[in-house]
Amino acid sequence: MMKSCIRCLSVITGCLVLSAALAEVDFRKEAVSQATTDIANWIVSSGDHEAKPFIIIDKLNAKVFVFDHFGYFHAAAPALLGLTKGDALSPGMGARKLSTIRQSERVTPAGRFLSSFDYNLSGDIVLWVDYDSGVALHPVVTTNPSEKRLE
Repeated sequence: MMKSCIRCLSVITGCLVLSAALAEVDFRKEAVSQATTDIANWIVSSGDHEAKPFIIIDKLNAKVFVFDHFGYFHAAAPALLGLTKGDALSPGMGARKLSTIRQSERVTPAGRFLSSFDYNLSGDIVLWVDYDSGVALHPVVTTNPSEKRLE
């Protein structure tokens, strides 16, 4: 699989709360959960991101937060998440057809992932969060208007 030279550390937060960090990330008036604030502060104060840009997906507020390699917040955008609450994927999810995945299995996993840009099966560029599980960040799919995904 072709890998881009652009790499990103992805962190998806669920209910995980870390102890207070030393540095304070400025989210510029964005609504953000305490778990996301704690994790962002820990990443920046510990240097855990190894001077790489990173994103945090705040599952409680359904938002994506983007940071540069210094740990400065740059942007936020709304996110569509899995249909069901949860933090872990069922085994073998990435190898299954979407039509075989039950609603109860459609979760956005929590965790830390080394991500990269690459193409999906349709030839569209996506940010693969966890390729083996089929988890990626991509533009909203709007092929079924009745889903009202943009709303």
